Amino acid sequence: MSFLLEKRKEHLKNLETCCQTKENGKGIFHGIKVAEFSIKLAEKSQNVVGRKYIKDANDYLDVVEKLMKNKKTTSSDTNKDKKYGDIKLDDIAGLQEVKQDIINKIVKPFKYKELYKNYNMPVGGGILMYGPPGNGKTMLAKAIANEVDAKFFNINFSQIKNKYYGESEKNLQSVFDEAAKNDTSIIFIDEIDYLFSNETDNKVGLSAQFLALSDGMLKSDKCMILIAATNKPWNIDASILRNGRLGTHIYVGTPDEEARKFLFINNMVQSVSLNVPLCVDMTNGYSGSDIVEICNRIKQYIIDECIGGNVISCVQDDKIKDIILGVVPVVSSEMEEKYRNWRKNNEK
Repeated sequence: MSFLLEKRKEHLKNLETCCQTKENGKGIFHGIKVAEFSIKLAEKSQNVVGRKYIKDANDYLDVVEKLMKNKKTTSSDTNKDKKYGDIKLDDIAGLQEVKQDIINKIVKPFKYKELYKNYNMPVGGGILMYGPPGNGKTMLAKAIANEVDAKFFNINFSQIKNKYYGESEKNLQSVFDEAAKNDTSIIFIDEIDYLFSNETDNKVGLSAQFLALSDGMLKSDKCMILIAATNKPWNIDASILRNGRLGTHIYVGTPDEEARKFLFINNMVQSVSLNVPLCVDMTNGYSGSDIVEICNRIKQYIIDECIGGNVISCVQDDKIKDIILGVVPVVSSEMEEKYRNWRKNNEK
């Protein structure tokens, strides 16, 4: 008991210091630890004292939540004109085949560009990352930019597409012009299918502008690469997907076993025991965002139990099964089949 009190006091002091110095990352760690030791003390206490420790745990979890929001805001402000974060490919669990594909098709040509040029191999160009939603395509693009030390331009289709004649083309041109000011740059455009749809409302002028800019990227003495992402590759105009444009295709599917294990371990409270192998086995085919939602529902269950005065140290398997079965996977079997067929016919 005295050990728990001492550790709680130690982390509480560190939390207060971090709040004063605005070290949000460290503050989050110490806040979680204060809540964790409060719960452990509640387990060893009774009646009023136990309930007080539970209230303390909830209060410090609120502090942690505020620190996390502050951390996100600070990170966003800092990276408006810089690379987004410092994540690397090695920091991403699982997806070994995808990461190796990225290394071979993007990282190596950028890191050894002179060698590639000596053999008349293109450096730069266009890459299409496609697959089900919620599986980290944007995160992979950020990691690629950091691997090759490139300026990262994160663009959403809504920043380009404009209802007024000629404005979409100007917006696209300005993005490429800005990227060209850097020796090494990566332009990431999410939801590319909305810009270059194979439907009848596709704007010919914008497609022509994109094709011209893509050709210019390959001829430029700067190292520029365009990474586009989509959940619906079958909706993209075929002319955009040819070699020299978005000719290289990389499929980013649902998390593999290693990635699912990582997600469950890193999204759960360490002080509460969880049957991780069961979670991993039951979530094959679930997206990364699905798994985060499952973790949030498990944590909400733990919190509700604490509020009710029932401090739990282990989530029972039956409860885990109920929660997982209550989350419908984003990716249906029909959608998986559609990706397989498109991949078979189009991946390069």
